[in-house]
Amino acid sequence: MRLQKWGIREHLDENKELLQSILEAEEYTEYILDRRVGCSQLGMNLVSPISMRRVNEPYMGLRREFLGRTVWASYFERDYVPGVATDKIIPAKLASPDYALRFAHFLGKAAAPNLIVGRMNLDHMILFDDGDEVLVEDEQGSPVDLLVSDLTGAFVDYQTELSRFAGAYAKPILKRLAWVSNPGPFMAAYLSAFQEEFLRIQGVYRRRKRAFDSLFRHCVRDEGGSFAYRWEIILARLNRTDANALAAAFRQELSAGPNEPPVLANHQDS
Repeated sequence: MRLQKWGIREHLDENKELLQSILEAEEYTEYILDRRVGCSQLGMNLVSPISMRRVNEPYMGLRREFLGRTVWASYFERDYVPGVATDKIIPAKLASPDYALRFAHFLGKAAAPNLIVGRMNLDHMILFDDGDEVLVEDEQGSPVDLLVSDLTGAFVDYQTELSRFAGAYAKPILKRLAWVSNPGPFMAAYLSAFQEEFLRIQGVYRRRKRAFDSLFRHCVRDEGGSFAYRWEIILARLNRTDANALAAAFRQELSAGPNEPPVLANHQDS
């Protein structure tokens, strides 16, 4: 269960009127739900459907005139995911060649949609392999799937050319090279899975371009950063990206070693 980050209470604390606070909280709920649809359409392997609910609570914020007044707090529920976060995988497991290759495959496959939807925090740092990706294992302890449990930061970056993030997406593999017995195949499995998934998603978009382009056309389009506008720009970026050149940038970073992710400026954040 997770509370919505921006609700009525938070907007009241910003000294906004009650009606405006309610409207902006509802708009943010819609943004969260639209973002989930967008991530799903762009190939992200999400956990089971979430439920959006509300709970009444007394306002106990900064505005004295509203103290004790009942307001609504929105929250989201999802099922428990039986697995282990990728950043908690212990080195002993990766010492197994089979486990390491399967892990690299699922992580590379998950990297493609994560890159496409521009998951990033407000400090412009890539959000990936940091606790939201959950590796599912079978009864024998072998990886069989990878699910994304949280979409924080999705669609924050929607303008930067994807090749600029090659270094950041090489890090999840580079930091684990000392733990695996066969670094070459480990890196190759990650890169191959990423390239295949990126090409698959790009191909689906190009075959169904009209459906993708019109998915959020009914929403407000604001070049200041509305979700409909972000969706439009992200699809255009996906379409023009050369998948082979992108994979080559990944390969170069994997060969050269870890680099710091780029620091960006002048972007509209959510």
